[in-house]
Amino acid sequence: MFTSFFEKSKPINFLLVGLCMTLYYCVVNFTSVLDAISISYFFEKLGLLVVYLLLMILVNFIVKRNRVNKRNTYAVLLFALLTIWFPDILRNGKILISGFFVLLAIRRIISLKSGLDTKKKIFDASFWICLGSLFFEWSLLFLILVFLAVLFYAANDYRNWLVPFVAIATVFMLATCFSLLFLNSFFGLEHFFPVPNWDFETFSSWPKLIPLVAISVFSLAAVTHYMFLIQNASSTMKSSMILILGIWVVGVLVALCSATKIQGEVLFFIIPTAIIGANYFQTEGKKRLKNILLLLLVLLTLFFPFIS
Repeated sequence: MFTSFFEKSKPINFLLVGLCMTLYYCVVNFTSVLDAISISYFFEKLGLLVVYLLLMILVNFIVKRNRVNKRNTYAVLLFALLTIWFPDILRNGKILISGFFVLLAIRRIISLKSGLDTKKKIFDASFWICLGSLFFEWSLLFLILVFLAVLFYAANDYRNWLVPFVAIATVFMLATCFSLLFLNSFFGLEHFFPVPNWDFETFSSWPKLIPLVAISVFSLAAVTHYMFLIQNASSTMKSSMILILGIWVVGVLVALCSATKIQGEVLFFIIPTAIIGANYFQTEGKKRLKNILLLLLVLLTLFFPFIS
């Protein structure tokens, strides 16, 4: 039932997912402060809701435009369900904005396989990642994917390896100008060398731990299946699939190294998990098992936000 509905790519699918995302976002951000909502708070959260919905649209654009998945809405659905599991994502504006810039970068990275406008795409991807790091420092790790993509698609020209450093310098100069104009101080280079935090005490409580365990189990199962798909993929698709797997690995590193440990950083891990998980639901066979799994994910979505 569930898989039959979402195996199609129709406007009604996106409308339902978008309405679900909007509902949960409003519950998380407005119900607890209903009596003290200011105009500035309302418009700030409204703007971030737009960013949240744009993330969903970008995920769909990436998988469709680059043929990472078939024409279905599994990736969009999984992105919505998994982000709802972690209300801290929906509360954290910096995480959402950084995730938006990282997705813009991922879009350019994967499109490098076309061989067109290579240097421009490398610069754009590096620029968006560096811009995203201004909101969440550890998203800078996604620059690893830029160099991996250069290795796959554009290693023959040494200048392609230098383009990311031009983008880094550009963002640094822009950030310095902004800091001098509005904060009367220099932008510190230490921003590009964040210190990892290995203290996971915030995840010791059951409300924080249970959703994390659930997404870890689902993600590992999806990645295991995805690795088998990579082995049987054509040579033209294999590099793109390895890049998606690389996004997942970097997303895990970002979540592990994050200095905040507020669970919002899990967004960078959810994005590739949604794309990889969609590949399982779109494979042939085991329809009953896939329906049960999808129903379980929906039921967890109804439960998790209210225990945190």
